[in-house]
Amino acid sequence: MYKFLKKSNYDGIHINSGTTEFVAQVSFVAKLAKQKNVIVHSHSFYEEKNILKKVLKFCLKLIIKFCSDYK
Repeated sequence: MYKFLKKSNYDGIHINSGTTEFVAQVSFVAKLAKQKNVIVHSHSFYEEKNILKKVLKFCLKLIIKFCSDYK
């Protein structure tokens, strides 16, 4: 995915997915590939009950906030 995004000439990347893990990965790779605009969008919401999963989701959301240009 990195190679594809690196050689592309898009004005922006719009990520719309149901999982926090996928959104975090793609937004991070897009930012590494120096894409101009990274837009993250999701309709899903799920409250984790496991404390470790809550911590992981919190960390992933920080990655998304850092890597996306529009929230």
